[in-house]
Amino acid sequence: MEKHYVVLLVLILSLQMTALNISGFNGGISNDELRILVPSQPDSLNPFISRTGLGWRISTITTETLLKPSREFFYYHGVKPWIIVKWWNNDNYTTWVLRLKKGLTWSNGEVVTAEDLKYTIRYLKERGVPPWTTLLKWLSSTRIINETSVMFNFTKPAPYLLRLLTSTPLLYEGEVRDRALKDIKYFNVTLGLYKVVEWTEKELVLTANDRYPLGKPPFKTMRFIFVNDAHEAYRLFIEGDADVSINAISPFRMKDLINDKRFKITISPDLSTYVLVVNPRRELLRDIPFRHAMSMCFNATELKVDVFNGYVDVTCTYVPLHLIPPKGVPDYLDFLKERGIRLGYNVTKCKAILYSLGYKDRDGDGMLETPTGEKLMLTMVAPVDDPLLVNVTKKVVDDLRSVGIGVNITWLKTREYVRQIYVTKDFDITLMEVPYYVFPSIELPALLIYSEEEGPYGLNIASVDHDKLSIDVLYTYNLTAKLERILDLEGVLFADRIYVPLFARPIIEVCRADKVGRYSSIYGLLTTDALTSLGAAQVGGNIPFTLIRLLVNVALVIVGLLAMYSAKYVVESGYLLRP
Repeated sequence: MEKHYVVLLVLILSLQMTALNISGFNGGISNDELRILVPSQPDSLNPFISRTGLGWRISTITTETLLKPSREFFYYHGVKPWIIVKWWNNDNYTTWVLRLKKGLTWSNGEVVTAEDLKYTIRYLKERGVPPWTTLLKWLSSTRIINETSVMFNFTKPAPYLLRLLTSTPLLYEGEVRDRALKDIKYFNVTLGLYKVVEWTEKELVLTANDRYPLGKPPFKTMRFIFVNDAHEAYRLFIEGDADVSINAISPFRMKDLINDKRFKITISPDLSTYVLVVNPRRELLRDIPFRHAMSMCFNATELKVDVFNGYVDVTCTYVPLHLIPPKGVPDYLDFLKERGIRLGYNVTKCKAILYSLGYKDRDGDGMLETPTGEKLMLTMVAPVDDPLLVNVTKKVVDDLRSVGIGVNITWLKTREYVRQIYVTKDFDITLMEVPYYVFPSIELPALLIYSEEEGPYGLNIASVDHDKLSIDVLYTYNLTAKLERILDLEGVLFADRIYVPLFARPIIEVCRADKVGRYSSIYGLLTTDALTSLGAAQVGGNIPFTLIRLLVNVALVIVGLLAMYSAKYVVESGYLLRP
């Protein structure tokens, strides 16, 4: 009889604990692990040097910027306090005083001080990368005022400093020391929401930083699984082996998911534009008319439909239209038309220009020969990891071949691809992601082009007035003046035709609704705003749900106690032993 009593008691307690555990979920959010499918590895999680949108987005949760952009950031000069909580500047922006939030600690437990802020800015001036080195080169002196405040003096006005700091994480001197920024793949000591614990060829694993000062990590672990097969990604997601897909599932599968209540689909703008880049260092591609002809053979409408199933914005401008104030877009497009700055698909004109340059199909095989009789053949370097970009590459090559330009493709994994196009520059043409996310505003093209260290493929910028650009674009709220200077840049880029903008790829996130609750962020799940809103809900941010959960738990305890007393009566009365 005692044996029956113990077994029944254990069974009831197990059922009760299971019920308590289930009721402890908040809107389906697990506090253990989130499994995320992505199509390729990031090139780097160092936000200063990452050249891919995925690397930069993950870096925003493994590091923390000094300031955050305000909602109006794209169009005006708004920033909001974050790691830096207060600032002061003189009238001509040559002196700045920045104050850090008190009580901050690094992920290793050390206290953050003004020395860290001073070190970060000085290091970026002396050993950083563009645009930091360019924008900080007029920094003349720094002085620590107290344990949280630092004064910075410039020899020229630096009204853009706060905006630069929205893309600048604090650096831990004990880790960085004298290392070159380009040699740091990710930061081990950070103020970020998560830390890197493992990075292999198959996955990237992050663990929560319990010392994060501005919210609570919602998951103990975030596991990024690299799957460069869209069909396999779909299978893993449907079978429950992943909780989130970020651009891993084919756009042609969206119709199967969009009406399924088990899943939540978010389409967010990506702060980058994909462009075809022509390398003018190659003798064949130095000829500007040849580059003009090439730019006319790309059918953006077919690209949108055949590759992206409509889930992409094709673009004919160098400055993405979403970085221009909405009220200024109609005028901007009219200005482009007036100046004759418009990229377009025109195969007839493309062939006519090539023919006038001496490129002809002399043997009747449909492919062109050069004026000296050799086959016209280019080499295109392309990423092999991402299925969508593989399809984009094939479509671009088909368009070039349709006008008689032969292309050989060199397929490379993400890291090798980034190195070959940015370091060795060993290519004729390539597909490049232009990182508007580094400094997200309409001023970025100006900053990159005027970065002497960057030297973007021999671009000719002599015709643009640097001082006028600085005054009208970087320093003023005058929308018309801004648009005029950006139009100057569009004109330079259009004339040289080294870059051919193709599309702005969106971030397509598919989440399991029972795993990821509601989050608020126009840029998707991989932001501190979105993740900390989930974390806040877990620790009681959602008051009504928390009260309901408490009442349910109390009720379960009462039911469990009654069940145990009933079980004791049943066992002791011998009811279970009756025939």
